[in-house]
Amino acid sequence: MSRNARSLETDKFGEQIRRLRLSKHMSLGDLAAAVDTSRSFLSQIEQGKTLPSLGTLKAIAAALDVTVGSLIDEPATEIQEPVVRKGSRPKIERLQAGISLEGLTHREIHKAMEPLMIQLEPHSSSGHENYVHHGQEFAHIVRGKLHIEIDGIPYEMNEGDSIYFDSSRPHRFGNPSDEVTLALWVITPPTF
Repeated sequence: MSRNARSLETDKFGEQIRRLRLSKHMSLGDLAAAVDTSRSFLSQIEQGKTLPSLGTLKAIAAALDVTVGSLIDEPATEIQEPVVRKGSRPKIERLQAGISLEGLTHREIHKAMEPLMIQLEPHSSSGHENYVHHGQEFAHIVRGKLHIEIDGIPYEMNEGDSIYFDSSRPHRFGNPSDEVTLALWVITPPTF
């Protein structure tokens, strides 16, 4: 893993969730209820024994009123340098089995959108559960293929195709092919 890469496969991830939960004076039961999961599952996450799905991770972040990125890294800061060099992009490796993210901007406090480069290994997906959250999303397929479902309607996308949708519509995505898919993804408001 590179120096700039972050991975959810660390004990620090669970410790950060616990630290944020306690700083907001929430019990394990309070957070579990807000996330609609069991206390035991949340406890396993905090102890580093298991990793949540992307949907659960987003729900935890929302309940704690933070971004997903702040759960696995230091908080965003004021950035003076607008250029992000290729070798210094913030990365989240293995966000979910077969999915890696690379931030295309600094983790700045005041940004209104979040451009990401998402890499999906062959036959990987965001999971069986749909995501529903505030905001909007745009995706452009740089390489490979993407299957995306929005409101249960499937869309098959190929290299060069783009899609724009309201994130409040239930959605999920995956790579249906035997090749790696690379997509430019822009989310508003910032999630990671």
